[in-house]
Amino acid sequence: MLQIQQLEAENESKRNNLLALEQGKKDLDILMSKQQSKINALIEEKKELVTKLQGKGRSSADSSDGTDNQNGSIISLLWHIVDKTPRAATRKEWNQLKLYIEEFYPQTFALKSVVSPFEFDVMILVRLGFKPSEIAVLTDSSLPNVSNARKRMHEKLTKSKGSAKDFDKYIKTLI
Repeated sequence: MLQIQQLEAENESKRNNLLALEQGKKDLDILMSKQQSKINALIEEKKELVTKLQGKGRSSADSSDGTDNQNGSIISLLWHIVDKTPRAATRKEWNQLKLYIEEFYPQTFALKSVVSPFEFDVMILVRLGFKPSEIAVLTDSSLPNVSNARKRMHEKLTKSKGSAKDFDKYIKTLI
């Protein structure tokens, strides 16, 4: 009889522990759900900001005389070039763009010594959201050359084979 009482007491203790664990799991699930919601909201906020900035770059580019617009945005000028007057970027425009990249994308600029000058130009344009066809225009190169450069850079930077699109994804993850 004493053994039965001890077993029942142990059983009751284990039930209480199990209930506590189940409650802890529910609490943890609620916390994780809240965190995931916050993370998703931040991701959406950043996506909207990127979309807004890319759209702003295209829509606010209204300078056609080779100078930056009122915002001083070389990127806006480049969007204008590819949208309105397709031509290769000038040396002055490249220099302005590289100064901009050095200031606002230092991790990308740091890769300058790892790739060729042409690859670096392609890299920064990809990083800024330009399409391969637009990059070909701005660099006065062919689309296959742009694609090959992106593949080469993927291999150089990640030490693995990959496609041009793999490179695009990779370079856009750099802060």
